[in-house]
Amino acid sequence: MDRGNILIVDDEEGMRVTLKKILSNRGYSVTTAADFQEASYYLQKMSFDTVVTDIILSDINGLELLRAIKDKSPNLPTIMITGAPNIQTAIESVRLGAYDYLIKPITKDNLPPIIAKAIEKKRLIEDKNLLKKENLDFRQNLESKVLERTSELEKANIQLKKYREDLLQCSQMATAVVLASYVSHKLQNHFKVILNSLQDLKHNIKDHDFSIKKHFKTIEKEIQDGQKIINDFPTSEHNKIGNLQKVNLNLLLENTLKLLHIPENIQIKKDTFDSFPLLTVDEEQIRQVFLNLINNAAQAMPNGGELTITAKKQKYYVEISFLDTGAGISEKHQNKIFQPLFTTRPQQNGLGLPICKFLLEQHGGAISFQSAKAKGSTFCIQLPLDS
Repeated sequence: MDRGNILIVDDEEGMRVTLKKILSNRGYSVTTAADFQEASYYLQKMSFDTVVTDIILSDINGLELLRAIKDKSPNLPTIMITGAPNIQTAIESVRLGAYDYLIKPITKDNLPPIIAKAIEKKRLIEDKNLLKKENLDFRQNLESKVLERTSELEKANIQLKKYREDLLQCSQMATAVVLASYVSHKLQNHFKVILNSLQDLKHNIKDHDFSIKKHFKTIEKEIQDGQKIINDFPTSEHNKIGNLQKVNLNLLLENTLKLLHIPENIQIKKDTFDSFPLLTVDEEQIRQVFLNLINNAAQAMPNGGELTITAKKQKYYVEISFLDTGAGISEKHQNKIFQPLFTTRPQQNGLGLPICKFLLEQHGGAISFQSAKAKGSTFCIQLPLDS
């Protein structure tokens, strides 16, 4: 059974062949085009359920193809792919209504699930439009039929709303990851220049000038700590689980706290169990989750307070909670805190909590929170136990 018609647009023949093979093996009917003109021809002659196009084409930019598709077929999902990601193309793709933004290499694991969701979204919209038409017809004939179809329409609207929310978060995360990659690369270059200059200065300092050397040592350590944080930051180069190993979360939590400079007016309390089970995780990514949550708690208590970290072992997972006595999160912001780039704090980038959620979900885990204005917040993470 044909699962849907797909148009692949890429000026590299090898990529067209590879993507066609991946999708054909899963029951899709696939047409390929090498450039904008060929793609336009097929779009006029044939009907498609999804378009997958490279941003860089040999004749006209893939973003122009996206614009043309949305002008004529606004409900046709279009997935943008690129081997040279940058923040401008990511933002423009989202603005023009791309369904998703994928960074090469494209594999048999990451493309088919997105294609399936894109087609499902398109068919939901088509079903919704059909239900609207049927609703008008039944309204003129039989009230019971109207009620039946209205109920179906409401269900379709609920599903469509969910897909829209998922699409928004997916698009925002794609933009955030590209931005993170760009910032990380730039900061690493700056750190290298500073370290090189520091090494030159150290060679020119006299042996007896102990106080200056002490300051150099402090600066060098802070730069290295900064580089470590950047390396731990999930970017487009390493935003997947890459180094799974058995990890003692209690020890990882202790070592994470040693990395942080917690203000003296904030007291840390821990209620963890000694026989913390070993979990199979990417240690660096879970450390990043701990760093983000502890830093957020400290920032929520600028005048001091108490951070309580507790751990519980449940039947299928480990649960770790971070309870602060800070200002809390206002009710109007609570449904936005996991949206990439949303922040209420000056000089913050709004990536910390979305990244925590992303990394935990990569591990099969989850994050939740409870908060009240002026009463503090509790963020709770769950990681599955090894089976």
